[in-house]
Amino acid sequence: MKNYSIAKSRRLRSTPYTSRIENQGVTAYTVYNHMLLPAAFGSIADSYEHLKKDVQVWDVAAERQVEIQGKDSAKLVQLMTCRDLSKSKIGRCYYCPIIDDEGNLVNDPVVLKLAEDKWWISIADSDVIFFAKGLASGYNFDVKIVEPIVDIIAVQGPKSFDLMEKVFGKIIKELKFFGFSYFNFEGSQHLIARSGWSKQGGYEPSGGPTASPSAVPTKVPTSRRISAPAAASSRILFFPVPPVPFSKATHASYPRE
Repeated sequence: MKNYSIAKSRRLRSTPYTSRIENQGVTAYTVYNHMLLPAAFGSIADSYEHLKKDVQVWDVAAERQVEIQGKDSAKLVQLMTCRDLSKSKIGRCYYCPIIDDEGNLVNDPVVLKLAEDKWWISIADSDVIFFAKGLASGYNFDVKIVEPIVDIIAVQGPKSFDLMEKVFGKIIKELKFFGFSYFNFEGSQHLIARSGWSKQGGYEPSGGPTASPSAVPTKVPTSRRISAPAAASSRILFFPVPPVPFSKATHASYPRE
């Protein structure tokens, strides 16, 4: 199949990390949730081998969140998925396929239970927010549904644990698989989940907006290599951990480069 370039437009959002991704030589993008998702930095075979033995940092801000909060939030989230969440716990992630009334797959997200009345649905590639709003309206649920300003990065690979320890301390290694908690970084609390798109293990820090993403300090040791999801780069990129205003959420206002 012939490759074609992706024309950037205001209908296709970049991420707070796009400029640094491009400075490091991204060679391909794909589109995911109406956003740019870096797909390659060169040889996919080299990237595969590198991921299996080292550490990579990916811009996965296209992995958007649907935040559902309110008295009926648990009812709505349960209505959306075929997985039983009656025994779900705060601080845990759950793989929750979302299905329609005929059992067809709408999305296969990971659901994070932030509180008894607050959830994040970390979605795959489809407009789940409209599905959720439609159900909420039809059932007259007392909920607030927004897309919070959250831009995730993924730190993946067998050496991701040591790298994250250098940034957040030894306590980060106590986080259980598919668990999440809040960790301090330069005076700010950041939600970090032990999850990701690779079986080698890793973490997904949730980054929020910054006035100038390029000004975010680099905290990754320069001996590490990082990459985009489909292919590792042999270059050093960045490890952005900007302040995250978790209580602030809008659907339309996203500071983008």
